[in-house]
This record gives sequence, C-alpha cells and structure tokens, in this order.
Amino acid sequence: MSVKSPDTSVMSPDTQENNRAPLTLVPFERFLVDADSPKTPIVFRVLMRFDGIVHRDKLTQAFQLAIGRQPLLTSRIQTVETGRIWSPHAIHPELSWHSSTQSQYEIEQIPIQWIDLTTQPGLRAQIWEVDQGITILLDFHHACCDGQGARQFIGEWFGLYHQLLEGGELKLSLLVPSQLEQRGVYRTPSPPIGLWEGLRNLYLTISGKTVRLPLRVPAPSDSEPAEYLGERVFSIEQTLDLRQRLRKARVTFNDAALTAAFLAYGRCFPVPKKARNFITILHPVDLRWPSDLRTPACNRVGVCFPRRRYQDLLVPSELLQSVRSQMTYVKQRYVGAEFLRGLALTDSNKGITDRLQKWGFFVPTLQFTCLGDTTRALQYRFPMTDGTIDFQGLKLNRISGTMQMGSYLPLSLTSCETNQRISLTLRSSSRHVTRDEANRFLETFASELMTLIEP
Repeated sequence: MSVKSPDTSVMSPDTQENNRAPLTLVPFERFLVDADSPKTPIVFRVLMRFDGIVHRDKLTQAFQLAIGRQPLLTSRIQTVETGRIWSPHAIHPELSWHSSTQSQYEIEQIPIQWIDLTTQPGLRAQIWEVDQGITILLDFHHACCDGQGARQFIGEWFGLYHQLLEGGELKLSLLVPSQLEQRGVYRTPSPPIGLWEGLRNLYLTISGKTVRLPLRVPAPSDSEPAEYLGERVFSIEQTLDLRQRLRKARVTFNDAALTAAFLAYGRCFPVPKKARNFITILHPVDLRWPSDLRTPACNRVGVCFPRRRYQDLLVPSELLQSVRSQMTYVKQRYVGAEFLRGLALTDSNKGITDRLQKWGFFVPTLQFTCLGDTTRALQYRFPMTDGTIDFQGLKLNRISGTMQMGSYLPLSLTSCETNQRISLTLRSSSRHVTRDEANRFLETFASELMTLIEP
C-alpha cells in the first residue's frame, strides 16, 4: 500500500528540490541492482521495538513528512536512452499498521521480501501493535541507501514525531538534496594511493582461495524457510562491561567484533582440506565526511575484505592486533572507496564484474556490518527518561539491523547499539546452514566478543 506525496507546503524550502531532474544511477547502485533478485533481495531490515502507548496519527504524519524529504526513498528506477535513472515516484511509501495475535518472535521472523525498484519506492514500512507496545519493521533496498542512511531517515522520522507531540511550529533540519549528485564521488586520501600501493591492496584481497560453506547435503526441504533470522541482545550490564574493557585496551568495538567473527567461524565450521585457504569477511566501511551530514539518505559506504587463515586464529590476542592494524590502515587511507572506484572502472563492461565473481574474486565467506549507535541523531535531540528514549510514554526498547544477503553469501552478521545495549543479528541461508548451526554460530560470536579481552 502507498499514499500520495505529502503536502510540501509544511516542509522546509530545501525540500522543494525534490522537484528536481532525475538522477542517474552511480556504478555502486547499478552493481547492487544487477545483483538483486526475488530469490536474493538486496534488502536490509531495521527492527524497532517500543513499549508503551503510541499516537498513531502523529507517528503516521511524522513518517510522511520525513519520507517526503528523502529523494532516493521516494523514487523508482526507469531505463531511458542514456541509461538507468532515479525517477521521482508519484506514490510514496506508506506506514502500514497491523493488529495481530502473532508473538514477538513470529513478527521478527517475517521474511524479508524483494522490492521491485522499477515499480516501487525502496522502503517498506510496517507496524504491529503487540504486547502493550509496537514493533516496526523497516525494509530498505540497499540501492537507495546504506545502514547509516537508514539511521538518518529514522532520526528525521522520530525527531518530527517528538515535535508533533510537543506542539508548536516544526523545526526541520536542513537537507540539501542537490548534494546527491555527488554521492558517487569519493575523496582521495593524502597522499593519494599510488599504483604500487593499489596493486598491493588488490593482491592481498584476491590472492589465495577463499573458504566457503558448501551447500547442504541433503538439500533443505521445501517446508524450510529460505533464510533464518536470529538475534542476541546483551544486557545493559554486559554492554557496559564490554565497553569498559574495550576502552581500557584501546580497542574499538568494530575491530573486536571483526576478530570475534573470524574466531566464531573457525570454532563452528570444520577446517577444510586446504587449511591454507582464507576466511574472508566482507566489511562495509562508512565513507561519510562532515560535509555529507546534510545529504539525504543514500549510499556513502565502502567495502573492505579482511582475510585470515585458520592458523591465524590460534592466538586470539595476536589476531586482534593484526585486525586492529589493518582496519587503522583502511580508515586512514580511505581504502573502503577503492572497491567502488574499481566498480566505476569496470562499469562500462558489466561482464568483467560477473566473471570476477564467478571465478571467486570478491566473494566472501561471510559479512559483518557495524551500525554503531542507532539512536544517535545529530539533527534532533530525542527526549530521555532515566537513560531511555521516551516519546511521552512510548519508550524505545531496542533497534536491530539485519543486513542483506548476496547471491553467494551464507552468513551476514550485524551489530548495533540502543539504550546502552548491544544487539547482534544473523541472517543466514538455509541452503548452507541449518537453523541449529546458525544459532550456534551466533551464540559463539557473542561469546567470543564478550571474552576476547580479559577484565
């Protein structure tokens, strides 16, 4: 279901730029769209759980105002003589409300469905009123925005909801849609990455075989779901303890989680015959700069591929130090953008990327995405009660992210933080692992993360 575009008269002047000329898809967006299919939708989910009473009319109004300020989330893809473009859609996403007797677990297990960007805008939003609260499922097509872009939209939505509850004139943050024209342009590090440094990075990324989970034998039955969605939520005490140990050791959560992902894979899945093969993690890296803060939701994310052999997992402390060193280099040298620049170079010949993937290059063992603090909204200040975000009795319980699964990917881990609690989610393919194997991997990952650094 969809609704007509909201009245732009209640929006800030910058929003009038939504009546703009269509935007051409950048190479990364074309890459994602080409990998998209009903069987492997390039769609990720943000789950939001609230406790308390909601004002439906105001939350719906805030949603319509917020979505009207996001050009890529209110467009569809059309093919014209010059290529594929984002064309403004006359119909905007609608906030669909449901009353259901389904349990919280059953709602969280609702499959992530394909979004056809040629006919639909790239956001599907649903709300269930359950258990004296609400559960929100937001499914974003990755071609429209990345996880940080989704967080930006959510900040806009609930910032406006808070203002509507308070009454008075709305104060909207400044967005500059014209900056979307630069969304496919990435800064060059200083000094720039030269030929030999670039070749070295490429060699380290593709040299040597990648460990991959085989298809299940026997194959999953027709009654099994195509994917499993699992979640592990740390308590406030566990999160505080972990954060304190990380600060004391001067280790970022992201580096610790990457290390734990390597260790969990090594613990849960047998060593292949060729133990010299590499466990490869596809790891998105945020490429935003302060100048991007006024850009509406879009993709400003790069990709890196940390790789380790099984023998590198024997001493966790040494593994952590090597991961930390590598990720420091990735951030300082802006390496996450190099994969995107490579896509741009091969964009005129799509067959190059297809062949590289079929040959096994840039096809990871698993994926790990760190969304950080999902409640951090720089443009709006959320109301707090005893450390919990509280919209006049509607209290935020948690936010969890579940990232997409590519056609070759069996496991996709995601972490995010809400109200001083860390949540870990796993989206896994039943073609490669059973539900029990997926749950064991997620629990092992959580355990390795909590015990990696001693008190």
